[in-house]
Amino acid sequence: MTMSNTTIRALAAAFLIGAAAIPAIGIVAQNEAAAATIKTPAVAKLMKEAQAAAHAGNWREALEKAQQADAVGGKTPAESAIINQFIAYAATNAGAYSVALNAYDRMIASGAVNRTEGLRTALRLALRANQPQRAMQYANQLGGASDPMLIAQLQFQSGNYREVIRILSPQLRGTPSRDVLVLLQNSYYRIGDHVGTQRILELLALNYPSADSWHEILRTAQNERGLTDRGLLEVYRMRLAVGDLKTHDDFAEMAKVALAQRLAAEGKAVLDKAVAARLLAGDRDQRLINVANSILAKDAVEMARLRQEAAANPHDGNAEVQLAEILWTYGKYPEAEQMVRRGMAEGNLRDPDGANMVLGHILFSEGRRQDAANAFASVSKDGKLASVARLWSLYVRRG
Repeated sequence: MTMSNTTIRALAAAFLIGAAAIPAIGIVAQNEAAAATIKTPAVAKLMKEAQAAAHAGNWREALEKAQQADAVGGKTPAESAIINQFIAYAATNAGAYSVALNAYDRMIASGAVNRTEGLRTALRLALRANQPQRAMQYANQLGGASDPMLIAQLQFQSGNYREVIRILSPQLRGTPSRDVLVLLQNSYYRIGDHVGTQRILELLALNYPSADSWHEILRTAQNERGLTDRGLLEVYRMRLAVGDLKTHDDFAEMAKVALAQRLAAEGKAVLDKAVAARLLAGDRDQRLINVANSILAKDAVEMARLRQEAAANPHDGNAEVQLAEILWTYGKYPEAEQMVRRGMAEGNLRDPDGANMVLGHILFSEGRRQDAANAFASVSKDGKLASVARLWSLYVRRG
């Protein structure tokens, strides 16, 4: 599988930000409570200045003022606890993770925070600071209370990708979180397991559909070896459905593939979308539009011919299936469904998997998602349309 470095970085960043988010500590939002607790005048003055800087988003200044307050002698334990909390919060926002970790160490040792929650937050901070050894120390202190996701992230940062897969694979049962899937996808990618990477990408697309996940899946599908013209059309259809057709070439190539399959209405509809998006211009594009219009003008004759062929061959369903797909492109869903089912019942099909794909599209257009998914899932698992049929089955079940 080929995956852009930009996408890998984006997915990894999305995971790290989500998983390592540090909870806000109440000191910033609790000015009144802090003022009531802090009695030492010098400390109160410095902490008031620290809070003002924090509210203004000046985290470095807020941290500096809090550290100055921490250096004042004669503080009460309650004052020290408040200052440590503020230092941890300000340092985190300032990106000074080592300072924040030292503050958490003091809070954990003094009992100012719940030990388990404090260690978990410190573990997240250590992971964000890319300090795997320190993170492992917190993980060891947590023991059985460790969050598998945090341990998996620690293993990922240490380069133990197979261990990440071992830890997180049990969480694939049911509906796994997006963070679990992104970390698994990155781990499979790092060890060069293309099948595993594709499987996790498909789960991402099913459970957390996004433009990035569908783009990667469909780019892989489009580059698959041995992809037939029929399979390429199916990939283009899905790219159009998920909004992944964006360029002049995308639309023009899909239209050409559809026209080559004698699906003039579909090809013309694709060209119309490109025209509306102002992507087509010039003589070359106009010639393509003219070809589409020419084929479209002959569709009535072609459909009449297919009806005659179907009537003349009651034990051969190929004409019915071909006619059904054309009818589908015109939005004549009930008649298209009746025709494709008749063709499948008559048998002797040159492409039974293609017939199931046609049936799936018709049912999906009728709003019958589960029936459509079942039709796509009926495509033979070792056939040339297996991969794209699986993707269509995922897509129609996702919403």
